[in-house]
Amino acid sequence: MPNPALLICDSDVLVQFFLANEIRPFRQLKDIYGIQPVIVQEVDLELRFVGRHKDKFVHQLEKSLKSEVLRVLDPAYFQSFLSTAPAGTSWAGFQSLGAQYVRTYSSRRSVYLRSRCDARPACSEQRF
Repeated sequence: MPNPALLICDSDVLVQFFLANEIRPFRQLKDIYGIQPVIVQEVDLELRFVGRHKDKFVHQLEKSLKSEVLRVLDPAYFQSFLSTAPAGTSWAGFQSLGAQYVRTYSSRRSVYLRSRCDARPACSEQRF
């Protein structure tokens, strides 16, 4: 089975790599295996406005994007892969799948936080 063309990274992954000041794994994925790490526009925006780490992330994000270690997956770049994609693949479908993932992830995170909070009497009155 051939390697996938893209690896879509979420902000949690990038935060961990940026905190460790380590982007070599992304470069190696691209150089050795031909897999391009990408982020969606929403992740780009999120990393530029993350509270206390904002300045560090912006510099690392810009450096990674400029060297094309990371690329932003926009409609034009997405379209360049459609010649080998299954029939029915579209940018709207990709965006819809992303929104579905966010809803599922957010719901699971909320349940997890509630269960953690319920175990601690001091925070049982907090709402999520």
